[in-house]
Amino acid sequence: LIPGDSLEIPVVGSGRTDAGVHALGQVIHFDLPPRLQRKTHDVLPHLDGETVKKALNHHLRLNQLKSVPPTPPGTNPCIPPQDIMVVEAQAVSEDFHARFSAERRTYMYRVWTAIQPPLFHSERCWHVREELDVPEMKKAAKLLLGTHDFSSFRSSGCQALHATRTIDELTVSSQPIDPLGLPVRRDDPTAEALGSIIDVRVASKAFLYNQIRRMVSTLVSVGMGKLTTEEVGKILEKRDNSLIPTLAPPYGLYKYRVDYPTSTS
Repeated sequence: LIPGDSLEIPVVGSGRTDAGVHALGQVIHFDLPPRLQRKTHDVLPHLDGETVKKALNHHLRLNQLKSVPPTPPGTNPCIPPQDIMVVEAQAVSEDFHARFSAERRTYMYRVWTAIQPPLFHSERCWHVREELDVPEMKKAAKLLLGTHDFSSFRSSGCQALHATRTIDELTVSSQPIDPLGLPVRRDDPTAEALGSIIDVRVASKAFLYNQIRRMVSTLVSVGMGKLTTEEVGKILEKRDNSLIPTLAPPYGLYKYRVDYPTSTS
């Protein structure tokens, strides 16, 4: 491309996450110039979404391979999996904004409950070495639904002007797993379950700093029997973040999806 060897294009994301948090559905937007040229000065044809997706994934893979250290003589090369991949690209209206046009953000937090550590899910879930009381966690989750002052659930570094947020969805589900972390059918009497994977799904238009990780930490404490459902209600009412001293680890959290008005596409 000209001018120069590259064209710098600002990229805007739908929101920031803590270091170590994953994304299954992060959304970004950028504005391409109306005309793109190669170094040979010939004008590129119109770029559709599929072409942009393939080009971005190609360069993301190349950049990752450049960071792989040289392979010692006599050993097989270790090619790491691709950390970032574009799954879809499409043209949107000029007034679309990845962050400000978002109507709802959904996150998922995954907890692995078993004595054995998650060998094939390392740094992908929170390893808790005991079974949790999922029905009690569900009861406590209902208290956090709706519009509340979530001062107790935001960290001290939060820069939001107020702590009032509306939680549209907060669910807790559990699935038995085998030693490889694969789902076990509940109706299979021969299956041997190692433990469970518990998924906490939460949706809102916006969240406070560390809000989800504090909410999950609280629900896990309920599942362990360290907190009662009534105590969770009191924590919410007191609006004191010192009442939740611990955060759930970041690597169990996933940005699951971002929803936009259909008129933006």
